[in-house]
Amino acid sequence: MSDALPKEDLAAQQLGGILGATSGQSPVRRLSTALVVFGILAGGALTTRHILAVERAVPKDGHGHSAEKKEGHGSGDGHDHGPEKKIVKLTPVQLKNAGLTIEPAAAGAIRETVILNGIVQPNEEQMVAVLPRFGGVVRSIRKRLGEAVQKGEVVASIESNESLTQYQLVAPNSGVVIERKGALGEYADKDKRLMVIADLTSVWVDFRVYQQEFSKLKTGQTVEVALNGTRRTAKIDYISPIGLTDTQSLLARAVLDNKDGAFRPGLFVTGRVLIGEQPVSVAVKQTAIQYIEGKPVVFVDSKDGFEAREVEFGLKDDSMIEVIFGVVPGDKIATGNSFVLKAELGKGEAAHEH
Repeated sequence: MSDALPKEDLAAQQLGGILGATSGQSPVRRLSTALVVFGILAGGALTTRHILAVERAVPKDGHGHSAEKKEGHGSGDGHDHGPEKKIVKLTPVQLKNAGLTIEPAAAGAIRETVILNGIVQPNEEQMVAVLPRFGGVVRSIRKRLGEAVQKGEVVASIESNESLTQYQLVAPNSGVVIERKGALGEYADKDKRLMVIADLTSVWVDFRVYQQEFSKLKTGQTVEVALNGTRRTAKIDYISPIGLTDTQSLLARAVLDNKDGAFRPGLFVTGRVLIGEQPVSVAVKQTAIQYIEGKPVVFVDSKDGFEAREVEFGLKDDSMIEVIFGVVPGDKIATGNSFVLKAELGKGEAAHEH
């Protein structure tokens, strides 16, 4: 049998000891001391019971359930702890009207490019000047500025001051009149050009290159030239060894095919020079990216519908973007008109809230 006494007996024994110690005092004094001691012991007992009760309290989980009830807490209790998939389902009619473009995610390359501003110029290697053979008076000019001429065609006639007879000037090459100097009755000196004809089936594109781009450009690089939606590729043919003082830039030139006449001299263009390419495991078009609740997603075509799947990005260029998480090669991605799916998803969530 244990020698330990119950807490109540121990308290009584302690009280008896204290009262015994006051036996020499007056009865009133002894009674006051007993009451004080009894109050202290009673308060200590209540405190001990309260602490034990707190320690024995049943812990609760994050939802406020007791541990006993938590054992039966499963997927059927109405709580969904897993990420909920966001699916957009379209009827055949909706799918047709949406005009979606579906393309598989696949390995690709992210291009490093440099953007340049430029201007279209006549190709000076295909320009010819028309000059009088002898000084004289201009009697006729048959071509206006901007008109096309054929090689050997008469463009003007001059009355010679030496012989007082007229002779004709013919176009040395086919092309377009891009400069005309002279008027009827005006004296035309033999050293003064009357007009300039340029073959515009080939033009120059002169780009301004700033110092931070100097080391990136080399002759022979491919440049994509854009003008009002028309795009054409050419090669960097020339880079000036001399800088321009006023702009602190260099001249880089590309020779551009212009048989259709789409690139007219004097117009500004944008050039995109390909510097290098970085292969990536998965790349999609940037048009596939939508943002839902501030997070980037792509819509993946699955058997259940179009799933709005969160993705993480890596490298990107002007048209493609690397996906490092969320999409694997072969996933069918909505790359065109994907905003329609975002709108449908928003409608569904709004209806669910009501």
